[in-house]
Amino acid sequence: MAKTILVVEDELRELFEVSLAMLGNYKVESAETGPEAVRKAQILKPDIIIMDMRLPKMPGDEAIRHIRKFNKTVPILAVTGFTDKYSREALLAAGADDYLAKPFNVDILLEKIATLLRRADGETLGTR
Repeated sequence: MAKTILVVEDELRELFEVSLAMLGNYKVESAETGPEAVRKAQILKPDIIIMDMRLPKMPGDEAIRHIRKFNKTVPILAVTGFTDKYSREALLAAGADDYLAKPFNVDILLEKIATLLRRADGETLGTR
């Protein structure tokens, strides 16, 4: 069965949606703002969330903190243009499981998604 990915991105949302739908066995849902991401995460119960950090109405790290209040286990991959050590640490402290710096290679995005989903399914890292 296809895994559900919630893509939270205001500018590159369509690119994510098309790429993930074409390249993987994923059902892709999307949100454009932080508050919309929190609502959809609660309603849809996605298998993984890809969260941009620069969002309208609520920053991504704040949206992650809200999501973690009702779902402590959903894997969250933060996508960010910030590459400094402080920003990366802040994302992980907010509750992100991993991060990906922009610009990035789509293959790396898919690898990170697969890894986080395997962990969420209880598989160890070297197994498929």
